[in-house]
Amino acid sequence: MHHRHVAADKQRLEASFRRAIRLGLYTADDPTPSQLAADWDDSLFTNVLYNPHRVLRVFLPRTTLIIYLVVTLSLTNCQDRLQ
Repeated sequence: MHHRHVAADKQRLEASFRRAIRLGLYTADDPTPSQLAADWDDSLFTNVLYNPHRVLRVFLPRTTLIIYLVVTLSLTNCQDRLQ
């Protein structure tokens, strides 16, 4: 039942957005309510992820730092080493 309310709220926001465009209060180039919500969600997640003092951080899994070392050798360099 909760999902229906969320979907209905989203539809009302999008309808208000379209109405605001028709009235000239908003332009079609401006971010939609869905885009704004996604940006805010990304911003909150980034803040929680990188700020150890955020209360919500306890809900994230522990992270492990993995460092990959990539070594590239040119073919000429390899042939010199073999000789």
